[in-house]
Amino acid sequence: MPDGIADFSIDAVCLFINPCIRDPVELLRSKLIRCLLNECLQFRTLKGLKCRLQNHRFVTPEYIKSILAAVEEACQLFKLPECAVDIVTDDKEEVDSPAILPKPEHMAHIRPMENSSHFERALMDFFTPFIYHNALYKHYNLQPVEELLICGANASKKFIRWFKSLQAAVNNDSSKSRVELLNLHIIRIEDILSPYFGESERRLASSFGYAMSTVGKGLTCICIEGIHHFQANKDDLTDLDRRLLATLLLLLDGVSKADTILPMSNVDAKARLKGPLMIVATSDKPSEELSESLTRPGRLSRTINYTD
Repeated sequence: MPDGIADFSIDAVCLFINPCIRDPVELLRSKLIRCLLNECLQFRTLKGLKCRLQNHRFVTPEYIKSILAAVEEACQLFKLPECAVDIVTDDKEEVDSPAILPKPEHMAHIRPMENSSHFERALMDFFTPFIYHNALYKHYNLQPVEELLICGANASKKFIRWFKSLQAAVNNDSSKSRVELLNLHIIRIEDILSPYFGESERRLASSFGYAMSTVGKGLTCICIEGIHHFQANKDDLTDLDRRLLATLLLLLDGVSKADTILPMSNVDAKARLKGPLMIVATSDKPSEELSESLTRPGRLSRTINYTD
């Protein structure tokens, strides 16, 4: 690289998919400014910037626009003209026909948007990336773990019915990039309650552990039905409710720790998940009426409301 020409690489997928990065655009801007400043201090002049944009075809146009805006802002600080900025992509020949992202017509039978309700479209937006971008997650050694709270009367029945229809459609699909199977495990809070001390917690842990043992055989979804059992008012909780809630929180936190934020080589093989995992909890009551320990960030903070 000639003196005075800064060389900077951007992996678009890693920038926006890494859960450790809270503000991707701000991080990109600060690193780019640091790169330009180092080049300026080293050679006492800054003639231009060569920016290598990798894997841009895997992100939406909005993300690309935010990347280009950050590059433009950084260059303006150093008074670099547009002609001095060269943006190079590593996959020009594959931009028009990506190998991993599905084409819209390929998914037409999976997500019939015109006849879908807002609830069904929200669920589809939640599950689609983990179904059809499976090869991309494998490429970056990522095992996605997502947790979702669905609130509304009969939300559990509606979700299970929707998931089974999606399950049938995806399992009969022949796309090579998607997950091979969709598996559903249902844990009903009412079914695990027992009058014997410690038995309810044992049943919950056992059911959850069995569901976790199947992770890796396609996409695994664990549906925890009846989460409204744990109300926001602690005075309304019995001793059994508190013990059961504590067990559930430990299980949810254990899943979060098994999520591979770090590269595979830095994660204990026993703790590492082997495939995508979705945890969906359903409640007949609004999220405001549930225990705050369940809905705080890192647990069931993402909510979809269902109305008839």
